[in-house]
Order: sequence, then C-alpha cells, then structure tokens
Amino acid sequence: MKSARESDRISQFREGFRSVGEIQDARVYGRDPGNPYHDLLYWVSQELKPNLTVELGTCTGGSTSYLAAGSTGKVVTIDIETRPSAIEGLAKFGNVELIHGDTRDPVLAAEIAKRGPFDLLFIDTDHTADQVKAEMALYGPLVRKGGIILFDDIRMHPCMSAWWDELDEEKLEMPELHWTSFGVVFR
Repeated sequence: MKSARESDRISQFREGFRSVGEIQDARVYGRDPGNPYHDLLYWVSQELKPNLTVELGTCTGGSTSYLAAGSTGKVVTIDIETRPSAIEGLAKFGNVELIHGDTRDPVLAAEIAKRGPFDLLFIDTDHTADQVKAEMALYGPLVRKGGIILFDDIRMHPCMSAWWDELDEEKLEMPELHWTSFGVVFR
C-alpha cells in the first residue's frame, strides 16, 4: 500500500520491481542470496534504458556486470583500485569502461561530466557520510531530471544512516535488498 508520503513514481518503481525474480544471464556474476540488489541493478538498467550509467566503486565488478548486462548504453565505472578480477570479469562487455581514479577528485569528475548527463548513477564506494557527500556534490548534479541515483549500504554505519535520513530528495529505502539496506533517489 502507498504511504501518504510516497509519490506515484516511487509506487510505480516499487511495484515494477516486485515482479522481478533472480536475473538469469550467463554474463553476470557476484550475486548471492543476501545481495538481491544485483537484480535491481539489472532491472533498472532495462527499465530506464540509460545512455550513460556511472558507477562509483567497481570493486570486483559484480554490480557492474548487472548494470552492463541490462543496458545497451555506456557504463563507466570508477574505482581507486582496479582489481584484476574486475578487468577479467568485465572484458565480455563492450559497453563498460573501467577508470582507475579517486571518485572525490574534481578533475576526474569534470572529465566524466563531459560525457553528458547521467541517466543512472550508482554510488557504492567507501560507505561513509563524508565520502558520499563528496560524491553527491560532484556527481549528483550530473544526473538528468528523470534519472535515478542508487546507493548501497546506506545503513552500514551510523553516519551513513544519519546522512540518508537527512537527505532531502525524493527517495525510497529498500532494506530487503541488502543487509545494510539500499537506497534509491529519483531526480
């Protein structure tokens, strides 16, 4: 049931995702039963049909694989440490660009901004309020109206919980997707 504060967009998003099961695509990796947010990444990529997705925090590339498999658009993923397993696992995707760099670097953000407005932004880096605030300041304004920002681990630390609770955006929390919760911001 829709709460008094829930917009039609949030209700439609929640209802649309409710019917999605575990994604069956041989190219994707990294999902386990405790992390069904991977299915959301794939589904959002299919539904939104992004021309440009930017992921902050590649790690091993599992989330990236779901974003890339669900989309024909470009997926740019940035991490301060490019892991060999990510390079190997993502090699099968022609729409993925791996960038080694600090997501808080304004010069890097300015370079990424030249690619045009983002349709989808996924923030999954250090999981601290300071880190996410810096990334939101640099990348959040680059998400077009109608775009979506996704956040993993919004309840990992008290500072992240406080940041999420104070965030004044149209948002949806989906605790069922990850043990440290998952957030969606609608632009």
